[in-house]
Amino acid sequence: MIQQAIQDANELQHRVDMNNARLARCIFERSGLEIREVWTEGNAFEQCTQRLQALSQQREDIDRAKKSILRRKNLTQKIKEEDGHTSDSGDYEVQEHMDVALEEDLLKLRTAAIKKEELETQLMMEKLRKERDVHVREVRRLKDENMSVWNNHKIFKDRYLLYSMIGKGGFSEVYKV
Repeated sequence: MIQQAIQDANELQHRVDMNNARLARCIFERSGLEIREVWTEGNAFEQCTQRLQALSQQREDIDRAKKSILRRKNLTQKIKEEDGHTSDSGDYEVQEHMDVALEEDLLKLRTAAIKKEELETQLMMEKLRKERDVHVREVRRLKDENMSVWNNHKIFKDRYLLYSMIGKGGFSEVYKV
């Protein structure tokens, strides 16, 4: 039973170590006489942030392309009004109108795809935040368990094996036995 408790504790420590780089990492900073813990975001958060920035850049590019199409559309309309209707320019105008309409449709589709991807990335960020919160609690619990008097899976009153710490309060520690 003691071997199983030790093996479970080692597996938990390994899982926490793996999540440190991915989710969050604790850094202790000294500020005067006070030492405080600061949690930095992990690689998964950085990747999501970079993805959101790239999507924002793509959205700006699409907005510039839309403005360009609008200018082209207005320019074509002005030329049409100034020159009047000639038989040569009819085919050109139709082709230009079809090109503009096609480009507008493509930009609308790209915009919709970007919105969908932004939503997915934001949902992933929210999932990562929840996972990070659980990870932070687990790291703090492990730190408290390692600093406890009862951290070596002691047998209490020759009957109970203290398996792992569930939580710690101001004056007590709760263990799974």
